[in-house]
Amino acid sequence: MIGTRPCSLIGIICLVCIIASTFTSCMHSPNYRVFKSGNITAKGSIDRSGATRYYSLEIGTLEYPLNEEQAFSIRARDGVVLKSSDFVYQTISSLAEQRKAVNGEDGVVNFFLSGFTFVFRDEKLVSFRASLIKLRDESYTPEIGNVEGKSFFSFPISESVLVDMFGEPDLREDAFKL
Repeated sequence: MIGTRPCSLIGIICLVCIIASTFTSCMHSPNYRVFKSGNITAKGSIDRSGATRYYSLEIGTLEYPLNEEQAFSIRARDGVVLKSSDFVYQTISSLAEQRKAVNGEDGVVNFFLSGFTFVFRDEKLVSFRASLIKLRDESYTPEIGNVEGKSFFSFPISESVLVDMFGEPDLREDAFKL
């Protein structure tokens, strides 16, 4: 009995060292990236090869709204193609699958359409979001494309697509996330 205690203690110490070294090496390898350019923010996963696949894109905020500088197109699940210049309250409200008033924000309404969210304040578009959404029974794979609406890319999108459409980022932030 006395001889087994040092062995089990050594085993526990070895196990703790292995676990600690595993987590330490993971923390030094980022797996998450944020791409920021003006009022554009994209969030994605970095794979083992170093390539990033962005699953979320937001253009505009309540403070710095989406504007004509960020010209692009989207394609909804039903095949409807809209240019960003067509993102007006009447059009989006008629196409939206769901509408939700934002609590605590007077005049702010979110409209949802095929993985896209349109945020209006007093019927003026302030923010656009595209997100890959996977649910148990269905998924939303938004498509974003050039301003002419001729070529589209499904989410998750590559960093080269973001750069081609919106230019080089002002900031890239890499992090490790569980």
